[in-house]
Amino acid sequence: MNGARLSDYSGFGTRADVASFKPGTTTSTRCAYTASTSCGLYTVSLLKPNELQVGQHVTLENAGAAGDVIVLIRDIVSDEATVETSSSITFSETGNTTNLADCYDSSGTTLTCDGSCAGTCALDTEITGRTWIKGDGEWRQVVKVTSATAGILDAAFTAPLSNDTIAKLDVDVTSNAHQHKGMRLDSGVAGPLTVTDADFTGNLTTPIDNQAGALNFIVANVQPPEVATANADGSGNLAVPARTSMIQVTSTNAIDTLTGPIYAGRVLTFLFTVAVSVDDSDGGGENIMLAGANVTFAADADDTLTVRCDGTSCFETGRSVN
Repeated sequence: MNGARLSDYSGFGTRADVASFKPGTTTSTRCAYTASTSCGLYTVSLLKPNELQVGQHVTLENAGAAGDVIVLIRDIVSDEATVETSSSITFSETGNTTNLADCYDSSGTTLTCDGSCAGTCALDTEITGRTWIKGDGEWRQVVKVTSATAGILDAAFTAPLSNDTIAKLDVDVTSNAHQHKGMRLDSGVAGPLTVTDADFTGNLTTPIDNQAGALNFIVANVQPPEVATANADGSGNLAVPARTSMIQVTSTNAIDTLTGPIYAGRVLTFLFTVAVSVDDSDGGGENIMLAGANVTFAADADDTLTVRCDGTSCFETGRSVN
């Protein structure tokens, strides 16, 4: 497979004041796409419902007690969304409330601007969509605004408001990737399979989910690059991971032999985080062929070495000394 675009771009950036909610904790449920995993469900009001869709992964900025909350939109009915979180989340008011300009009274489910605090009643511009408000320590939802001075609540306050300050709750929303993985290889896949010059950018969890194990699987020049860590043992043997195009070397053990899947055409780039000696094959069974005869590459941290393999040996095609 060459040149495939398996990326995922949701692509709208940050949109201000898009969602509102009543603070509380998600209820436990089965995850939408993983039957064995427990997730959380919550209802969120969409102040701008035309900007979000079922199936999107979005971030509700600062919505949780611990900060941002990534949610999957499972359902939208009118302007109420059922969202799924990957675990139990407490939705918080901290940092998400803004006081309305004036004071308010209530009678049953009718909310009325008092006008005696700031002399500025602007309910029709301050409230957009079904917005959760807090008055006298209780949360109610404004379900309809009828004018600059009046609105309708979902339920009456326990004690009618009288010249009370009201805070509204809304949060910004940022888009995220929709799909979790760019490609999945099931356990029955036998190979050989070559993936080159493919774009896996933007997937939520991993570019490639390989359940097939160490099959004849070559990955080269993909974005984002598959990065794995591997180090030589005390005898100079480095076991190459089954699927990656970039290997991070974190041990100072010298390297003179690559073992494992070094299939014909496989290209590997080694990124060194420490000083490491890479020894050229001198005919004693080693299989790294560096540029020049019987030489050693004394790599330092941040240096790289790139090789192309033929099934038996791997030949240097370039290096970067940084």
